[in-house]
Amino acid sequence: EDYFLGKASERLMLPVLKKISSEIIDINMPAEGIFLNFIIVAIKKKYPGQAKKVMHTIWGTGLLALTKIIIVVDDWVNVQDLSEVSWRVGVNIDPQRDVLLSEGPSDDLDHASEFYRYGGKMGIDGTDKIKGDPRSREWPQEIEMDNDVINLVDKNWEKYGAIQLSAPANLTATGADSKVTLDWTVLSGATSYNVYWDNATGVSSSSTAITGINTDNYTHSSLNNGTTYYYKVAAVDSNGATGFLSSEVNSTPMRDYALDFDGTNDYVAADGVTSNLDSSTGLPFTVSAWAYPDTTVSGTTACCSKREAIFAFNKTGNNDENLNMLYFAQDGSTQKFYHHGKAANSFTGTSNTFESGQWYHIALIVDSSGNGKLYINGGQEATWSNGSNTSVNKFSIGQEYDGTGSTATDFFDGKIDEVAIWNVALSAADVTALYNSGNGLKASADSGNYDNSGDLIGYWKFNEGTGSTLTDSTSNSNNGTLTNMDSSDWVTSGLNLID
Repeated sequence: EDYFLGKASERLMLPVLKKISSEIIDINMPAEGIFLNFIIVAIKKKYPGQAKKVMHTIWGTGLLALTKIIIVVDDWVNVQDLSEVSWRVGVNIDPQRDVLLSEGPSDDLDHASEFYRYGGKMGIDGTDKIKGDPRSREWPQEIEMDNDVINLVDKNWEKYGAIQLSAPANLTATGADSKVTLDWTVLSGATSYNVYWDNATGVSSSSTAITGINTDNYTHSSLNNGTTYYYKVAAVDSNGATGFLSSEVNSTPMRDYALDFDGTNDYVAADGVTSNLDSSTGLPFTVSAWAYPDTTVSGTTACCSKREAIFAFNKTGNNDENLNMLYFAQDGSTQKFYHHGKAANSFTGTSNTFESGQWYHIALIVDSSGNGKLYINGGQEATWSNGSNTSVNKFSIGQEYDGTGSTATDFFDGKIDEVAIWNVALSAADVTALYNSGNGLKASADSGNYDNSGDLIGYWKFNEGTGSTLTDSTSNSNNGTLTNMDSSDWVTSGLNLID
C-alpha cells in the first residue's frame, strides 16, 4: 500500500517541483529507499553548482525537508532505471568534491539519526562536470559506437559466440487514417518487442524506437496521411538484450474516401477502360466494387421495376445495348443484387436478400465463354450463361445508359468505393482473398490466394477526397469523370482496406 501511495505522491509532486525549480526534469523516490530516504533527481544542467542548488531547494520544500539522501543526475539519465543511475553516479563522482554533507529535520521513523527528528543528510552530484565546476582536468566526451560498428556487430553477433534472439518473422504494415498497424509472428524467448521506424528506407537499431511492446502487434498512431513510414521489429529477451532486426516494411497512412451518389443524377464515366478488354468479344472480365446502399429499394413486383445501377457496361451507337450491369433492386418487399445481361429482362438475382445501410463487397465475373458468376461478401450468389460483352464502349459507376443517345438512368443512392476491373476471370479463391473476411484487400496488393494485380486494366481507389476526377491507379490512365458531383460528395468510407 505504501509503495503505491508513495509513487502517486512522487508523480503528483513533480509538476510542483518543476514550478519551484524549473531545471528539474524528473524524480524517482524508489521503494527501496522508503521514499524519504532517497530521492533521485534529473536536471537540465546549465551552470556550475546547479546540482547543489537543487539539493538545497528540495531540503527547503515542505516535507521533502525530511529527505535523507538526494542524488542529482543529468536530464538524459532515466531516473526510473536504478541500474543506469548507479552506473552514472559511480563514474561521475569524486567523493571529496561531489558529496555534500548537511543536517536538519529527519523523519519520526528514522531510527538511524543521532537525535529524534534530527539527523544528517547527504547530497550526491552525479552530473557531468562543466566549465566552472571545481575540476582542473577536462571532462571527457561520452564514447558512442557509430552506426557502422553497430551494424557490423549486429550482422556478426552469432559469429562472436553470443546467443541473440532471431528476427521476428512475417512483419506486415497496414495503413489507415492517420495510423499504421504492425503485425508479426510471436517469437519464442521474447519477453517484449521494440519497433524501429523512420520516414525513409534504411531503418536500423539507431532509428527512433518504440520499446516495451508486450504483444505481437502495434498501432502507430497520430501520423501524417500521405507520408510513407518504414519499420523494423526486434525481440527483447529476459536479460534485456535486443535480438536481430526483422526485414523492413512500409505503409502510407491514408484516409479512405468513397463517393456518395444521390440517386438522382450523380455518376462517374470511365469509358476508356473498355479499350483494354478483348477487342472482339470484350471477354473475359471481372469487376469488383464495395457498395453501401443508402435506401430501401422495395415494391410489390418480383423484379425489377425499382432498381439502382452500381456499375454497368453498355454499348452505344445506333442500337444502344445493355451488356453487363449490376443492380441493387427490389424483389417484392425485399432487396437483392441483380446482374442484367444483353437480352431483354435477363435479370439474375442473388440467392439471398440484402439490407441497405451497410457495406457489401461485389464481384461480377464473366469468362471467355460467357459464363457468369456473382459473388457478394465472398460467397457465390448467382450464375448465368450465354453472356456477351461484344462492342462494349461504355463503363459507368452509379448508373447505366438507356435508349438511343445514351440516356443516363437507374441512378444509385449510396456510397461506392474501390472499383476494379481485370481482363481475366478471377477464381473463387481470388474473390475470397479480396473480401478478406470483411476487412478487404486492395486489388493492387497480391496476398494469399490472390495474385492478379498484374491483370488490372482499371483500378479506382477513390482516395482523392476532392475534385471531379476519379484517378485510375493502373498505368492505363483510364480516369473517371464525375458528373453532377462536387467535393461535397467525397465522404470517409471507414473501410481501411489492407494493402
